[in-house]
Amino acid sequence: MDKHMATGDILSEVEAHAESARLLRVRQLIEALLTEYDFCADVVLLGRGRLEVFTHLDASWSVIRLEKDGDDYILRLKSKKENYPSSEAQSVAIRATAGMARSLMEIHYGHLNDWMQASTYIDEKVGAVHSDLIKVKDQGPMQ
Repeated sequence: MDKHMATGDILSEVEAHAESARLLRVRQLIEALLTEYDFCADVVLLGRGRLEVFTHLDASWSVIRLEKDGDDYILRLKSKKENYPSSEAQSVAIRATAGMARSLMEIHYGHLNDWMQASTYIDEKVGAVHSDLIKVKDQGPMQ
């Protein structure tokens, strides 16, 4: 049995490195588009045995920011009156952000049960056993 198969990984070291690099590149492209078009997003990119998950809240109208706090991330609500040309502009940004946060919650909550049922069904049909998620890390150039 291959070393990578023994650890539960479906990819060889070279394949895993290439897959991780592609996922990171796709993330960069998506983040650039989100910034260019001024959108927020919650994104899950899935490769073969690898995943990249990120939340982009940096639209100009969003009053929520995702900030690193040690090994964790925290949400910060930032809406100071002096950062807006008017009270109406501040109110619009707050309402847009509230709508975005509610939409993300409803989408995730609404699909959670559907994905759980689909995953359980597939696992039972194929006898799948899962290892821990393998999140992408930028490993630099392959040695």
